[in-house]
Amino acid sequence: VTFIPEKQQRSKIPESITIPLHPEFLGYLRSRKGKHGPLFPKLSKKHVGGKTGLSQLFRALMASAGVSGTQRLAKGEGRTTHSLSFHSLRHTFNSDLANANVSQEIRKRLIGHASEEVNDIYTHVGYRFNT
Repeated sequence: VTFIPEKQQRSKIPESITIPLHPEFLGYLRSRKGKHGPLFPKLSKKHVGGKTGLSQLFRALMASAGVSGTQRLAKGEGRTTHSLSFHSLRHTFNSDLANANVSQEIRKRLIGHASEEVNDIYTHVGYRFNT
């Protein structure tokens, strides 16, 4: 899959990212011959934030699955941070790759970061995320 991340779309020279897909998922996509549009139409129309947004839906899903750590950590100027969120999967993905000795250049491209400095924030070497 090749796309230009939303943040890159605002830059003067947007950079596209190509992400390899698991063969089973690729097979599923190919089986949808002639079908275009979102894979999850109802979810694609939801906002991310708010009481009925995707983030809240993800937290509820985590809680119903018995995954701990979904408590609210802090509330600041217009923003609430949760210990485990959908966004935390980006940290887990990047850290698991780093712990498997995948180079930063590859990890940076896969996760869509433009700089090593930002990618470093998402890298937790030696830390094992348990859910």
